Amino acid sequence: MKHQWIYLIAALIAGGALLYGCDTADRDLTPPPPPELPPPTQPLPEEIASEILVGLESLDGLASFEAGITLEVREQLIAHLKTAKRRHGNTEWGRQGLARAARQLEDRMEAARENMHTDLVLLLCDLIEVLDPDSTKLPRFREWAQIQLRRPHVRIVGWFEFEEPAYGDEEIYVLLDVYVPATGERMRPRVQEGEQFLGLKFHRIIGRKRGIVLEYLPTKDRFAVYGPGSRAAVRNAGPRF
Repeated sequence: MKHQWIYLIAALIAGGALLYGCDTADRDLTPPPPPELPPPTQPLPEEIASEILVGLESLDGLASFEAGITLEVREQLIAHLKTAKRRHGNTEWGRQGLARAARQLEDRMEAARENMHTDLVLLLCDLIEVLDPDSTKLPRFREWAQIQLRRPHVRIVGWFEFEEPAYGDEEIYVLLDVYVPATGERMRPRVQEGEQFLGLKFHRIIGRKRGIVLEYLPTKDRFAVYGPGSRAAVRNAGPRF
């Protein structure tokens, strides 16, 4: 009887082992779960800034002195930036990308200021304000541009020299046509080097009467006026003057 119990227990153990092996084999045949997909790739701040600036490529055509800025162009550029801000303004990297784009627009604004492109400075102020309303540069540049809009428009119409100078030195006068935006007046002053008139100062003659260097006294900006005739032009004089 004792031996029968031993055989029974051994049979149960063997049967259990067999069932376990089959179960293990079945589990081994089960396909593994699919790997987890990585999180979606997030664009870097510099990529976001680059994408924003691509939509502002029309600014390149406005950088020349003669180019005009239409209301339609202004509205298109502002709409592009508002869309970019809505799209990227909810993530940290997006906000960094917006800030990078704003800094690059500030660099353009400073270049426009150096070249005395007043309308372009005002446009860039509006664009930067969309991306960074707290930019500390905006009030200063807007004030400069508003003052520049009141700067007299100067054109050289001729030159005048005395055959016998009254003071023993060569006396050369430049004859100007000046439009004053603040009053709407047009004047024809005759001025010499060193004279001040209508908020301007005549610093010197360029070359052999090719033009003159003037300073706009409210902003201390100097600019060159060339002419008369086909040579007529106005350019930023730059620090070398």
